Amino acid sequence: MKKFKSFYFESYSFDSQSLIAKFEYSFDNEYFFTEEIDFSSDKFNLNKNIDYDILDNFLFSLHIALGISYYKAYPTKKLYIKS
Repeated sequence: MKKFKSFYFESYSFDSQSLIAKFEYSFDNEYFFTEEIDFSSDKFNLNKNIDYDILDNFLFSLHIALGISYYKAYPTKKLYIKS
C-alpha cells in the first residue's frame, strides 16, 4: 500500500432541492473520494425553510468529523483544510 504524505478536506456542498450533502476528501491530491448523506428522509425532518448560515456551520463541522475517520485509516503527517 502506498504511503500518503497529506490528507485534504477538499470541499462540501448541499443541494437544497434533493437535500443531499456531499463531502469530498483526498490523499495527496491523487486519491479522491466523496461521501454523500441524503437528508430527505423523514428522520432528519428538514424543510425548505432552512437557515443556511446554521446549515453551513453544521455541514462544515460534519465535514471535519467525517474526514477524521478517513484520515485515521491512513494517518499522514500533514492535514489541509481547503473547505
